[in-house]
Amino acid sequence: MPHQAKLELLSFGNLLCTDFDPLNIATTLQVKTIDKLKQEVSAEGHRIINEFKNAPCRNLEEIHLERYIQSHQREAINLMDTTGKHMESLEKELIEPDTYHQAISLYQCIITTLENMLNHIEKEQSKYFDLSIFVPYTYRIESAELLNRNLNVLKAKLKSKSIDTALQQTILDYITHHCARESCSYQQLNYAKLMMDNMLNLLSENKDIDWTEKAMVNLIYLNFNTESFHDYCKHYIASKVGTELTFAAQVEKFSWYAKEIKNIYLKPNVACEKDNLPISESILTYISLELVHITTIQSPPFEKQPAVDLTERADKLDFKLPFKLTVAQLALFIELFIRLRFISIEKGKMMTTLDFIAQNATTIGTDSISTLSLNKSRKPDTRTIDWMIETLQAMIKVLEEMTLE
Repeated sequence: MPHQAKLELLSFGNLLCTDFDPLNIATTLQVKTIDKLKQEVSAEGHRIINEFKNAPCRNLEEIHLERYIQSHQREAINLMDTTGKHMESLEKELIEPDTYHQAISLYQCIITTLENMLNHIEKEQSKYFDLSIFVPYTYRIESAELLNRNLNVLKAKLKSKSIDTALQQTILDYITHHCARESCSYQQLNYAKLMMDNMLNLLSENKDIDWTEKAMVNLIYLNFNTESFHDYCKHYIASKVGTELTFAAQVEKFSWYAKEIKNIYLKPNVACEKDNLPISESILTYISLELVHITTIQSPPFEKQPAVDLTERADKLDFKLPFKLTVAQLALFIELFIRLRFISIEKGKMMTTLDFIAQNATTIGTDSISTLSLNKSRKPDTRTIDWMIETLQAMIKVLEEMTLE
């Protein structure tokens, strides 16, 4: 199938190797006029684009159709490079000036035709498949130039809002990295431009707010899923929570961040990649684990306990969630345990119960916890299973009510 997929572009490939080769182009231009040749090139380009439009209607398996489109994409990019090399190797001295300019004009017509094919593939065919692996050279150059033009503007705006230096550097390093790379995917370049436009619009507002926090939340919404940004979020939240004087105030601050991040789920996720979980889930994981940590080292009454220093832990704690619960569920369970105090739990039982829940629940809803799975956890020396079933059912009821709000 991949070999057959290239047959649509075989005519261009053959011409570039024969009639349109720099050694033969002068003879070709003697046989046919430049206008006739350019007309034939354009007509062939339109024919191939029509084949692309009809491709999804064919009785092909999805994987074959994807290979068909991707093979054309790769071949068109290869032919663009070949045409560019022909233009560079065309010897001015060996042909008449008029013939030279006609040859250059023909090569430019071929490149334009191939660019039209690639634009069609990227705009129309990407709704069927992920075609972001290969990026046309011209698109890459234009995108990099656009990012470079806006980079100084972004630097000035970040500085004018007094955004934390570490966050500024994280943003600018990402943009610079994508300006310099020659092997960026279409999706990566698109994301870099999206991020640039979004940040410029955000920083154009005139408000007296914590701009560092605003920029951080905005990047979470954009799913700015980089390792450096993960680390920054951990340290930022830990430092802000660490300024509180009491444990209760820390819980309040953590809950505020969790609420803000959960609200991001209500917005369209404009930049979430298929194989990459939203960074909002990772940060909720961090918040949830820290809530568990500070709760286990405290004892009631919470309001009188001193705050816990979390800044050193931020260096060591990763985002991996060691439970089977989703992050959002775990955060809700913790909120029920700690903040709402809907259920009172004896000292020392909280982590045991939380771990039990994590092992037996994967989705919100009563169907996710079966009597059979709970009874399998029964041990001869354990008498709390019936109490735990009642507790879980009560928690699930509250969770469902919270989810519907």
